[in-house]
Amino acid sequence: MIKKIFLFSLFLTTNLTTNLFLVTNFGYSQSGNPKFDALLNQVQAKPGSIHWEGKGALIEDKASLVKGTNGIYVLGSHLSLSEEPSQVHLAVSEVVNGVVAINQRSFTAIINGPVYEVSGKVTFKVVGKSVSGTFTGDLYEIKGKKAKAEEKSSGKIAGNFTGLTLK
Repeated sequence: MIKKIFLFSLFLTTNLTTNLFLVTNFGYSQSGNPKFDALLNQVQAKPGSIHWEGKGALIEDKASLVKGTNGIYVLGSHLSLSEEPSQVHLAVSEVVNGVVAINQRSFTAIINGPVYEVSGKVTFKVVGKSVSGTFTGDLYEIKGKKAKAEEKSSGKIAGNFTGLTLK
């Protein structure tokens, strides 16, 4: 009798755990908003890698490439897996083979605390859905609580990225 109760208890526990796991995964993987679900799918994709240098910092990090609901792509430090306090996020209007301008001083780099706007260019190499390339640009420091960056460049930034997926 004890053996039967134990087996029933084990079966019930296993089923409850499995069902909770399925419900939990279902609950976190779908929001009901198709645009948000598409973004979530991109963020959950296998990360690539990014290596960059700016203001004396050499950074190696996980990377992501996400197409926003406005059609702008954001390339840079992974939005959820990055473990680096220094990060870079570059906005571009398209991901195609060749050189694409970083949107006019619209995105940022955080290097050892200070925040910078970035302007420059990205050179993409696209093979199927696989994306790699390089980027170079100028840094414009945003000092204190100011909303605008300095007019004069504070330095250079350069790097490369590999293993990204175009969705």
